[in-house]
Amino acid sequence: MRFQRNILPVLLVILLLLIQSCYGQAGSDSLRVMPAFNMKNVRPPVITLKPLVGKDKYDHFISSAFLTAAGYCLLRNRCEISHQNALVYSAGISLSFGIGKEVYDKLSQKGHPSWRDIFADIAGLALGLGVYSFVN
Repeated sequence: MRFQRNILPVLLVILLLLIQSCYGQAGSDSLRVMPAFNMKNVRPPVITLKPLVGKDKYDHFISSAFLTAAGYCLLRNRCEISHQNALVYSAGISLSFGIGKEVYDKLSQKGHPSWRDIFADIAGLALGLGVYSFVN
């Protein structure tokens, strides 16, 4: 019976990874809007809009949920840490990865740091803790 209780989070993580792989590159982080006029030698303005939830936010959400659930599972079941401490440690590990990624984006100039990414990390963290706590 214990095996069946512990398999549910693993199946949930596999399902979330399958959904993420199906998402693929279909989402775009920018939307081009061009007005409908045609004048010679005049280029229409290009307006770039950032969606509230794009592929990057989705990746932050799924990664954070996976790190939190996996960290909690490892700390609680393998290391035999108390429930409260496992919650705190797994949340800290997941959040430090998310904030670390944003700091790296800022310092390396290779990415675009965003508060929305951190909020997606926090939402994923809540999902990971909620699902695993609910199962146990």
